[in-house]
Amino acid sequence: MPVSFKWKGGAPLMDNGDFSGEMVWGCKPKPCWGVPRGELEFKGAFDEASNNLIRAGGKFAALIQLYDGTLKGARSGVDQIKADLFDNFDGDAAAVRFREEKMLLKRR
Repeated sequence: MPVSFKWKGGAPLMDNGDFSGEMVWGCKPKPCWGVPRGELEFKGAFDEASNNLIRAGGKFAALIQLYDGTLKGARSGVDQIKADLFDNFDGDAAAVRFREEKMLLKRR
């Protein structure tokens, strides 16, 4: 079940401990179950843990974007090399040359 919320604060969500706590508390299967968030005995500790959870999620999202960008760059480089090979040689000639180079490398 997707959760939707709107953030109108000035700072990023991960810098607002109270809102992080509200968001994590609202992600339960039924947010109305259990003690209301405002009545938690360890509300401060819950808000701090929620803030750490939000920060960790944001850092992993940034890490995934770094890897994704690197892989896309490498993939476009391979595609460019393939295009250059086929521009410089006929498809059959490129295959013959590739086989010849492969055999030379095996001999070494």
